Amino acid sequence: RIKICGITRAEDGVAAAELGADAIGLVFHQGSRRCVDCDAARRIVRSLPPLVTAVGLFLDADGPFVSDVISRVPLDLLQFHGN
Repeated sequence: RIKICGITRAEDGVAAAELGADAIGLVFHQGSRRCVDCDAARRIVRSLPPLVTAVGLFLDADGPFVSDVISRVPLDLLQFHGN
């Protein structure tokens, strides 16, 4: 399986899927230049074709932040980094 991470625009998510990606990664870490907000992430996820997995990437995120994101963005998987 192939995941393309750091997607910031819906058209890039669709292009990744069309090129064979099984999953796309959405970065929710403010320190990253690839960070997306919930509105952008929701647009990206809604644009994906069926069976493409949407992964939310979090770095040292606290529980309330993760809960807020997953209540607003229909993610399939969560990926945690850091402590």
